Amino acid sequence: ACAAGLCGPQQSCANVLVVYASRTGHTEQLAEAVAQGARSAGAATRVRRVADADYPRDVKEWADAVVLGSGTFNGNIAPELLQWVDSWLLRDDLGDTKRAFI
Repeated sequence: ACAAGLCGPQQSCANVLVVYASRTGHTEQLAEAVAQGARSAGAATRVRRVADADYPRDVKEWADAVVLGSGTFNGNIAPELLQWVDSWLLRDDLGDTKRAFI
């Protein structure tokens, strides 16, 4: 059963994509924990290292929600994660169901 608003009355559970950049393994562990929490609420999840994430396949065609994880580098997110987000085609109509949590 879904919880925490992951499903609407006429909808199936949410698809939650977790994309992360991790150099030491700590952020990877957090990404897996986030996905586990989403699964426990009934969501389907995909966990992708940023190098393996694909905007059309993972975001545009599959995800209802996107969670991004990164350590900080001089107060910023990892350069490779920022580059991936900057590559999104934001002119695409992603509808009302796309959400991001950073």
